[in-house]
Order: sequence, then structure tokens, then C-alpha cells
Amino acid sequence: TRWGWIGRLPAMTLRRRLVIAFAGLVTIAVALVGWISYSATVSTLHAETDRSLVSAADTIAAGGTLSTAAPQPGSDHGPDGAHGPDEGGAGRADAEQRRLAAGAGGPGRFDQRSWRDETFRVYTLPQGGGNGAIVVGLNLDEASRVLARIAINTALIGLAVILLAGLAGWWIAR
Repeated sequence: TRWGWIGRLPAMTLRRRLVIAFAGLVTIAVALVGWISYSATVSTLHAETDRSLVSAADTIAAGGTLSTAAPQPGSDHGPDGAHGPDEGGAGRADAEQRRLAAGAGGPGRFDQRSWRDETFRVYTLPQGGGNGAIVVGLNLDEASRVLARIAINTALIGLAVILLAGLAGWWIAR
């Protein structure tokens, strides 16, 4: 018969049920802890990236300079939205950046841009009064690689914990 293999399965003893239940509970716990930890890491990384960009823009607005470890590339946008002397900006100014650069004050704006096959988180800080805007960007590619490694390591460690929990359940049930 089509489902004849079911009859050939070993009987579900109490030991087997305990091992399956124990491994199932540990699988759920490991998945939840992994998902929560990864989500918290991503959220914290994005918040720190944004904080770093705001700090860099504020430093430039106050007349300071950035070290090479600071968010790069950055540029000034004049009132017409054109890049300033530093042509390292992450792509051309879009309509919103041009509006901000024209001196339409208000809060800064975060954006994600692709430039030369790389992804940047960009912050535009309007200077108000027709003084243009400061635009700084931070390359997200390395952060994406780190997050991918964290996800892989979390999954591998989780699988090892699940396997150990199954073995522990089997040993306890003996």
C-alpha cells in the first residue's frame, strides 16, 4: 500500500515520546532565543549607525572635521542640491535632498542608497536659511557581512544545542 511504511515504524515508546518532546521544546526555545538575539543585534547596529551619522553631520555643521574612521563618504550639498567640493557623496541628490539643501529646515533625513555596487546609509542634515545641507554616508556592506556571519553561527550553535538536547533526552529516558 501507499502508506505501508507507517506500519513498519518502530513503536512509540514512552522513551521516544520523551526524547521527541524534549528535543521539540529545546528547538522552540533555541529558535526564539536565536531570533530575538539576532533581531536585537540588527536593531542595535542600525541605531548605532544612525547615531554615528548624526554625530558626524553635527560635527561638520559645527565646523569640525572627521577622521578616516568616521562615516564616509560625505559631502556638502549647496542650495541647488549639487555636491560640494567632496565628490565622495553617495549618489546624486534626490528631490527631497534638494529641498532640504535649499534651506527648507526641519529634521534630518535618513535614506539607504546604492553607489558603485555598495550600499550606504545616508543622513541629510539641512542647514536652514538657504545654507544647503550636510550629507554623510556609511557603507553598510561590512555590517551586512557581519550580520550574515552572526546568523550562520547562531544557526549552527542552535543545531548543536538541539542535537545535544535530543541526546540528553534520550539519556535521561534510558
